[in-house]
Amino acid sequence: MLIFYILLLLLPLWGCKVAGKKFFVEESFSKSVTDSIKGIFIWLVFFSHFASYVQYTSKIDVLGHKISIVLGQLIVACFLFYSGYGVCEAIKRKGTSYVRSIPKNRIAKTLLHFDIAVLLFLIIQLCLGNTYSFSRIALSLIGWEAVGNSNWYIFVILALYLITWIAFTCAKNNLIQSGIFVTFLTFALIGFLYLTRWSWWYDTALCYVLGIWVSVFKDKFLSLITKSNFIWLICGFASIGLFGLLFLYRFPNYSKLNLIFSLLSAPAFCLVITVFLTKVKISNKLLVFSGQYLFEIYILQRIPMILLKEWGIADMNLYLYFLLCLAATIALSFAFRFTIKKVDALVFS
Repeated sequence: MLIFYILLLLLPLWGCKVAGKKFFVEESFSKSVTDSIKGIFIWLVFFSHFASYVQYTSKIDVLGHKISIVLGQLIVACFLFYSGYGVCEAIKRKGTSYVRSIPKNRIAKTLLHFDIAVLLFLIIQLCLGNTYSFSRIALSLIGWEAVGNSNWYIFVILALYLITWIAFTCAKNNLIQSGIFVTFLTFALIGFLYLTRWSWWYDTALCYVLGIWVSVFKDKFLSLITKSNFIWLICGFASIGLFGLLFLYRFPNYSKLNLIFSLLSAPAFCLVITVFLTKVKISNKLLVFSGQYLFEIYILQRIPMILLKEWGIADMNLYLYFLLCLAATIALSFAFRFTIKKVDALVFS
């Protein structure tokens, strides 16, 4: 699998531009750039999920998988960061009308699309002879449980959208007050998930909060980073140093310290990427497509992995299995996007 990781890491070089003495200020948060970054990480998610369906025997394949192990939850950090940033930017542009639309456009639509995918997984599992209790099926529709699908991210992002709607409604769109309210409620969510779920449910949630605050102070934040090349280097090394301290030197023997370091390392990683993108513009058609179809790729990728493994392809040839899963995921993403557009037109028209 190492070759596929190398190809993915080389893909950002296609269409990559370096600012030289100047900076990519607004471009660093442009849709094409953010979609490209999300495109890189959604395929790292694909690789990580793929590894759970196979047994690597080659040392090269194991080495490739170690990349996913080292990165851990960082592969989803930017999804939450750009979600928080994007929601806050939309509120800054559209104001109260956008806040009022969050329950419909952000929560209800995401939940409907997710539930359609869950029902598809459920049909497949039933055809394979797997059955689930009514309570598990009901809870899987909100992402609390699963029927073979990926679920935790959907539950968390829906909760964060709800938190955002509550915060900006109660604070009457005052950005500072809303940001404080979002931060407080997100910590409450983290506490709840800490007591009830596993660490990967909550250890990247603060990335969403960081996205909110970066949007609130966007002009000051970017003007500081891009004031000069010297300041940019200081900010770059400072963010890398902070991330390195939090990520590499966590305290596994002290659970509370480990929790704090884990919660802060993912936002620090997002800061590193943000500073980097003010100097280097990453954007190409393949990555932009992947970022635009992030939801579909994320939620559907396990279907071909499950079915092709059941049909014996995984045991036949590892690389054939991988390529078929890849092709099937892309095809399913197109079909699913076409379907949900039709459903949205019927339900939300």
